[in-house]
Amino acid sequence: MCAKSRIGVAIPTYNRENYLRILLNTIPDNVEVVISDNGNGCSIEFKEEFKNRKFIGTDHVIAPLENWNNAASNLDTEWICLACDDDIFFENAFSEFNSYQEKYPDAEMIIFGHKNIDEQGKEINSWKIDTLRVLDSPEGYEIFKYGVDARIIGVFFKKDLYNRIGKFDETFKVTASDSDFIQLALLNCKSVFVPEVTVGYRIWEKSSTEQTIATKEWMYEVFYWQSKVAAELKKTNYSNYEIRKNTNEVIARNLVGGLSSLKRQNNDIWNSFKFLLHFRYPFFATIKTQLRIVSCLLKTALKV
Repeated sequence: MCAKSRIGVAIPTYNRENYLRILLNTIPDNVEVVISDNGNGCSIEFKEEFKNRKFIGTDHVIAPLENWNNAASNLDTEWICLACDDDIFFENAFSEFNSYQEKYPDAEMIIFGHKNIDEQGKEINSWKIDTLRVLDSPEGYEIFKYGVDARIIGVFFKKDLYNRIGKFDETFKVTASDSDFIQLALLNCKSVFVPEVTVGYRIWEKSSTEQTIATKEWMYEVFYWQSKVAAELKKTNYSNYEIRKNTNEVIARNLVGGLSSLKRQNNDIWNSFKFLLHFRYPFFATIKTQLRIVSCLLKTALKV
């Protein structure tokens, strides 16, 4: 019998057996897995196929982030990795994790690179840190202060840290809970950024992000997320100016995302202005990002 790993994988799933099967087949047998089966959608046959994995079904369909927490909270391991049911681990994922957690036993978060893959599993692009970084609290936040480039499947974190941060904030409905969790965690733990790609993150052509990024709901959640981060930053040696600059930059980049989405949807300049005027303008964002906002408006007006 294989020795039990210190790492467990939490998988929230909802009616996606085909992709979930692909994911489960990339996880070694000695890694504990808890699957939160939203609405008890997995068939008896599927559960029998993966009877060495723990399924926790819900009597009714719960909100996505509640499903995330249901999976993670039910893992009894020192470390957690949360994988959405359409993601995959590469062959080196767990050996790399084991290597780095042994090298840095006092770290509480280890972050790896990822490939973005399409619905068929083909690589679209990838991200990884350029060099190994081992950072004490709150220095890890500096890597992702303007937005989180990592994907949650590539982020391994201690369960004690997960509980200390307050788990994934279920207030969020359309965005930011994973980024919120990662930024807050980096402000409160020793982190290791590893220049290795170990996971695949699936991107869908008609993703919920594309459908909601140009909405008031998305932006209100970004403001809420950054208000939480600002409150945490005030406990550190960050100045009020730095806090305003960092949080304004995140807001401005999300405004760029919304304006770009409206342009792709062939909305006219008035719709773009109406979207922008709904929100407090991020005057403390970098000049470069503010110019991107102006550029989006000009390209929409000129239809280029």
